[in-house]
Amino acid sequence: MDMDLKCIYLSVLLLIADGFTLKGPSGPLVAHLESPVVLPCYVDELLPVDNLEVEWRRTDSETLVHLFLGGKSQSELQQQDYHDRAHYFTDQIQHGNFSLRLDNLTAEDEGQYTCKVYSQQDFGETVVQINVGFSALHIFVLVFCFAASAAVLQLLS
Repeated sequence: MDMDLKCIYLSVLLLIADGFTLKGPSGPLVAHLESPVVLPCYVDELLPVDNLEVEWRRTDSETLVHLFLGGKSQSELQQQDYHDRAHYFTDQIQHGNFSLRLDNLTAEDEGQYTCKVYSQQDFGETVVQINVGFSALHIFVLVFCFAASAAVLQLLS
């Protein structure tokens, strides 16, 4: 075996042995009710999409939020609560972006989510925490309702 071929062979072996590192956010995500939120999950290197499986689950209940398998999104397998709300950036999966967009956030969506990626050679996972907060509009409406309720109570007494 010549020297160039040995170097290529060794490089491939090191790449397979090293695997990949799945990355996510450095801390919890804060999102507002009824707004969309993107749960980051990505790798820096390209992975072959053919035999790739990407799975998003709620960490607390193991509920399937979304699945990418066989080269396509498997939305029919996801938990009903996430149907039409959880989406991959399908055109970005081939570039190592496995992030999930969750639309119309509800209070029940607060919690931990796990992104797991399986390839032929390796496996990686990252955890994303969503904290649900109130937007300025929600707070304004809440304050307005309290003020209106107080005014009505004064009128009635």
